[in-house]
Amino acid sequence: MSLKTFEAAGMRLAAYDAGSGPPLVLLHGQFGDHQDWWPVLQPLSREFRVFAVDLPGYGASAKPRRRYTAGFFVETLHELLQSAGIQHPILAGNSWGGSIAISYALRHPAQALVLVGSAGIRRYSAEELGAIYARLNPGYLAGMKPADARALFSQLFPVPSENSRRYIEKQAAMTLRPDYADYAAMLAQAIPLAHEYNLRDRLPEIPVPALILWGELDSRIPVENAHIAAASIPGARLEILPGAGHMPQIEAPEHFVRCLRSFASTLQK
Repeated sequence: MSLKTFEAAGMRLAAYDAGSGPPLVLLHGQFGDHQDWWPVLQPLSREFRVFAVDLPGYGASAKPRRRYTAGFFVETLHELLQSAGIQHPILAGNSWGGSIAISYALRHPAQALVLVGSAGIRRYSAEELGAIYARLNPGYLAGMKPADARALFSQLFPVPSENSRRYIEKQAAMTLRPDYADYAAMLAQAIPLAHEYNLRDRLPEIPVPALILWGELDSRIPVENAHIAAASIPGARLEILPGAGHMPQIEAPEHFVRCLRSFASTLQK
């Protein structure tokens, strides 16, 4: 595993860094890390410099007890990419990582944007938010056990597979890590942020080519949001992956890689 560490924003941050070619930055969801992309890392590194980030508070990166905001994530990512010598990346974000990718593309130079079951587009009602926060409350997060994680994350996958089982067991193992308490404290802030930080009205301002890549059976952020994004971002390309849910890079990795490669080939023309 090509996991490397970098210094940015006064903290240690980790990223999978492999391959050569155009820089492709992969941003995980709100419970994730670079391993959320594991089925596609090696295939993509044959054509790209793949840089799969552990965002602050996640994975092998530092987990400071501080206030986490969207601006903090975006600007820390920018400093990390500068530290790694990455400019004008293709930014691919899954779920909460999609919100960060959108914000980054609106603030900093990028080559292109790939939104994978992206947050920041769906608008939640007060009732929906109340139900989410009642379930994923700070006490529940702090006390999560492996069995709780298995029950929670199995809901993401409409069709169970070896890949989905590996992801679920990764989440179960996270609850046993010595830094889990710091991770849970960060999540208590990130979960409301991921659900309330809405960028739908800013999608027409995105200045770079965009691929909207969505699982047909996404239950977390339904596919209707993919159509909204595709209609709002000028010139956006839409790809719906049949039979996949919220994490098509895990559920349909070969199809995912084909779509991303095809999209990237258009950027070179």
